[in-house]
Amino acid sequence: MREREAVNGNRLMLVGAVLYLLEWVAIIPAGDTGPSELGKTASSTIVSLYQGHARGAGFIAGWCAVVLMGRILIVLGARQALRGVRHQALADWAVVVMGVSIAVEVVEVALIAGTSHATSAATVDDSVVVALDAVAGLLFNTVVAALGVSVAAASAAMLTSRRFPLWISVVGLLSGTLMMAGGVLLAGSGGEDGALRSTGLALQLGVPLFWLWMLAGGIYLWRQPRASGRAGAASA
Repeated sequence: MREREAVNGNRLMLVGAVLYLLEWVAIIPAGDTGPSELGKTASSTIVSLYQGHARGAGFIAGWCAVVLMGRILIVLGARQALRGVRHQALADWAVVVMGVSIAVEVVEVALIAGTSHATSAATVDDSVVVALDAVAGLLFNTVVAALGVSVAAASAAMLTSRRFPLWISVVGLLSGTLMMAGGVLLAGSGGEDGALRSTGLALQLGVPLFWLWMLAGGIYLWRQPRASGRAGAASA
């Protein structure tokens, strides 16, 4: 039998998860916008994704610059719950990497919005639109990979701390690993058919697992006492 410190309950993780999911408020009504599926879409179809979508793409860019910050709160909530644990540095690293993933994603959606405005105004050639679309697609893959690093690091800290239910930590580790590998493989495939692309697409299962992890972890922390520095229940 030994004593272990109870988790530091907080509301940051769940609030961040809800804020982040609000991105769908802009994505759904905007309809079809870029980026296209890298290497799998005809040039004319790519251009059509940007023509006449300037307003919707612009709203997504502005909206995401706000709601994507919820992802910072998600990992901050996990970090807050892990104060004083041996591997807290992993949770600190998760916060930094999550910030990087958000910065890259904001650049990606701003690039899509800018390309949509330029295309609607007929100020760029189709070849330029296709090139910018490819850049946006590759940026998205790097976002997924970086997001995976952040989730895996936070989940590893959660697992070693023994402050969270085992299944939540395992889901987070699995999600982070899948997203890291999927993002790298999809970017590395260059949009070409083959094992890299097929495997990368299959590994996108990590994204819904991330949603499960952040909601489950957020609900768990919401229900815990918001206190620190006290002993928890005894465990074998």
